[in-house]
Amino acid sequence: EWTNEVFSLASNLLAQNMSRDAFLEKAIYRLFSADRKRVETALEACSLPSSRNDSIPQDDFTPEVYRVFLNNLCPRPEIDNIFSEFGAKSKPYLTVDQMMDFINLKQRDPRLNEILYPPLKQEQVQVLIEKYEPNSSLAKKGQISVDGFMRYLSGEENGVVSPEKLDLNEDMSQPLSHYFINSSHNTYLTAGQLAGNSSVEMYRQVLLSGCRCVELDCWKGRTAEEEPVITHGFTMTTEISFKEVIEAIAECAFKTSPFPILLSFENHVDSPKQQAKMAEYCRLIFGDALLMEPLEKYPLESGVPLPSPMDLMYKILVKNKKKSHKSSEGSGKKKLSEQASNTYSDSSSVFEPSSPGAVSELRQPSENIFKLLGRQCNGTAGSEAMATEEMSNLVNYIQPVKFESFEISKSKFSLENPSAQCSI
Repeated sequence: EWTNEVFSLASNLLAQNMSRDAFLEKAIYRLFSADRKRVETALEACSLPSSRNDSIPQDDFTPEVYRVFLNNLCPRPEIDNIFSEFGAKSKPYLTVDQMMDFINLKQRDPRLNEILYPPLKQEQVQVLIEKYEPNSSLAKKGQISVDGFMRYLSGEENGVVSPEKLDLNEDMSQPLSHYFINSSHNTYLTAGQLAGNSSVEMYRQVLLSGCRCVELDCWKGRTAEEEPVITHGFTMTTEISFKEVIEAIAECAFKTSPFPILLSFENHVDSPKQQAKMAEYCRLIFGDALLMEPLEKYPLESGVPLPSPMDLMYKILVKNKKKSHKSSEGSGKKKLSEQASNTYSDSSSVFEPSSPGAVSELRQPSENIFKLLGRQCNGTAGSEAMATEEMSNLVNYIQPVKFESFEISKSKFSLENPSAQCSI
């Protein structure tokens, strides 16, 4: 029963905004050796056994004792400063009027409508004092001690998110760009991104845990079958099959949530043939779940907002570079074959992640490792291959956009004139 409550707390968005006191009722602590002296001191302050081999009877460790223990373990000196600032400099309590000033001037959001959310009155503050002040004689006089003040700050009236805002947590009708999206970076890795193992199973795990955006770092396969692979470029991480990853995503995409899945492609596959395979696997394995065309209600036009998560339920969206149809801009863009030739010509044996030469170079105690690590630190997204027609056809609402500055982002993607395409 206790375990079920803990898991419920961990997965419940509403519960994650509970008050501090509510969290303390279900708190889990892992105490390290470095904390031992501090814990022993806090236990002694509660008149509890503090030696290493001692045990504490459960009946002695009441919620009230636990509160005292926690206050000694994690003191809050800033609360004493606030308490003094509002009138308790020469006396050990705040009056009703002083407490009312604190609540209305400091705790209350000044942006709230005063008719819908009026400031508290004296009688309402008195109710709070009687609720949180442990000394009944002080409470009857309309006075609250620093202990009662601390209890009030930890109570349900001071949750992280205002209770009225919690009603909006399931509003999934806003444009997709209005949400924080639960995302996974380097989804395929089971360990470090320099020499860790890659695993198809990681895609199943993150999707089943609620993730809605996963990353696929795609590279050209070097086997005779010419099957694209997923790995972390310019490192010693292992490779996994692109097709198997797509199958795992299709298997687990909507078991936890019906809301859309975003596939964030970092596409380094410089082979048109293998890019065509990638597009074909997506179409065949995802089937109708793959969003191939913009929704009729949300065309790709300037000023038209993105569809909402509700509109995109049970859909899979691809984020990949899209082939430009402008041929006469004079931008000097190269064809895919030319880019592949320049990118991987003489240095392919050193820089290709699937090349044995790359591993041998990394193992040499020479300056080559620093060159390789330098490229790794700068990231590989900037060296993506140009998208072929097949991959471009899978892209609609989402494209990768390089972040330059907040000013430029604001000018291009303002709320007043939202772009039809979302950048992630």
